[in-house]
Amino acid sequence: MIPLGLDLPVTREEAIKIFEQLEKRFAEEREEREKREQEEKQNKQK
Repeated sequence: MIPLGLDLPVTREEAIKIFEQLEKRFAEEREEREKREQEEKQNKQK
């Protein structure tokens, strides 16, 4: 078991799956934020 600071016991495989999902979501959010920042820069340049 990996202590995640939660009261839920999680197996190593489950923890890896959870972290992979989080990484994927963070990557998607970062891409969206970068795209938004690029658009804002382009709008300011006009």
